[in-house]
Amino acid sequence: MSVLVTEEGETITSDQGIATEVHSYFKAIYQQPAITEEERQERSTVLSMIDRRVTEEENREIAAQPSMGELTDTIESMAKEKAPGEDGITVEVLIASWEWTGQGCMLLLFEFWRTKTLGKKSLSAVVKLLPKTDERQYLRNWRPISLLPVIYKIAARILATRIKKLVPRLVDEEQVGVQESFHKRRSHTFISRTPRG
Repeated sequence: MSVLVTEEGETITSDQGIATEVHSYFKAIYQQPAITEEERQERSTVLSMIDRRVTEEENREIAAQPSMGELTDTIESMAKEKAPGEDGITVEVLIASWEWTGQGCMLLLFEFWRTKTLGKKSLSAVVKLLPKTDERQYLRNWRPISLLPVIYKIAARILATRIKKLVPRLVDEEQVGVQESFHKRRSHTFISRTPRG
């Protein structure tokens, strides 16, 4: 990006000026508003009224340390040809070098499950901007994406897969938008209601 036009119509051409404007623009869009103590207390009160629907056994299963089989199944199921994070490691590289990297990957995940935290490098994302249109001088025409380290993606996928098994029991039928089968049913319903003619 060599030229940027702000929402106010100002043209910026210096690298520093563009970097500052990009940071300010996306920070304003994505920064969460500060929560007051009163709002925090209200949320806590509402949450305390909700029945706990995940059992202790299910919590233990979600939080259990993964096995080597679960790790390899997870890696094999991950999307390929995705951009790497700051670590520079893609799923394809990990699979190709598994004989040398598998044990280290497993140790990192064991450490995460033991301490409930990943190292700073494993949590840092590289944010890239992708153009949405040919009018690239306006920030509103760019979409930010986060490129995450592969170990973060693996841990997140393992947890998501475990939680996904509970969704049909936890989510009411009226709230099917988050369920995998929703989109298939919705498409079928749309097609069956389409007038023929």
